[in-house]
Amino acid sequence: MDALNASCVCDTLSPVETLFQRSTDWQALEAVAAPPFGNPSPDHVLRLEAKRHNWNVYLINVPHHWQPNCWRSTPPNTQTYKQAKTAAEIAAILNREQIANSKDGYVCHWYIRVKIGGKYANLSVALNTPWKPRNEYDLPEPFITIDGSREQCKQIVGELNNRFDQCATGETRKRAYIARSISPSDMQ
Repeated sequence: MDALNASCVCDTLSPVETLFQRSTDWQALEAVAAPPFGNPSPDHVLRLEAKRHNWNVYLINVPHHWQPNCWRSTPPNTQTYKQAKTAAEIAAILNREQIANSKDGYVCHWYIRVKIGGKYANLSVALNTPWKPRNEYDLPEPFITIDGSREQCKQIVGELNNRFDQCATGETRKRAYIARSISPSDMQ
């Protein structure tokens, strides 16, 4: 698959329409109830302009009947935290436990941190295939990495989620989430 960039998608389809088309063949991750950074490949980078920040975006299945309040609402019963550092530390602890419970280093569940308004949440996701993280701060392969400003990323993910909401059928629907780093060096 060719690398997605503004010059190749803007002539025919908007970035959101291109991502929506791509999402039809991309299996979303399964959101898992809360407990009782890898390098993206070039074809997973949507370059909007001069490099500013790489935003990893994951597709997650959410219940069809759930009605989100906004484009970045998290699934029902998701624990939220006031501090980014707290959410990151908890995600790292839970990921460390996933690795420790693995016999061969491969995991089937992983915790990603997302920002929702002024708070932070950890989403536990069931991975489509077993994955071997380098450490508890690593991230599995995202659906897409958006290389652009925060505002551009928010706009694209918001429009993509609106599109998913309009086309939802069945018991689950896809939802896009921007994963934030949980690495201690990024928390300073």
